[in-house]
Amino acid sequence: MATDLELLAKKIKLLRRKKHLTLEKLSEMIDVSPNHISKLEAARTNPSFTLISKLAKALDVELKEMFDFEEFKVNSLTKSDIINIFSNADEKDLQKLLIVYNSLL
Repeated sequence: MATDLELLAKKIKLLRRKKHLTLEKLSEMIDVSPNHISKLEAARTNPSFTLISKLAKALDVELKEMFDFEEFKVNSLTKSDIINIFSNADEKDLQKLLIVYNSLL
């Protein structure tokens, strides 16, 4: 199970990508280095509340959304569904699934 810091890191990365922002652009918006954003997204640093607040504003989301990790929670039924989809997919569908999966990372 992912830690809260790891879930926050995933959330920051997801929101940044949804806004089509590069690390550099987001870092300019909140006045930190791109390296710092990279460390945040890798859960290698613990952000302050002030930084999380700046990120929420730059990403145009409410502060509470930064801590909404529901989209990252997978129950056992969902896992089995995913396994079933991959197990029954042909080569062409597997290629498409891989493209979609990679776009989410």
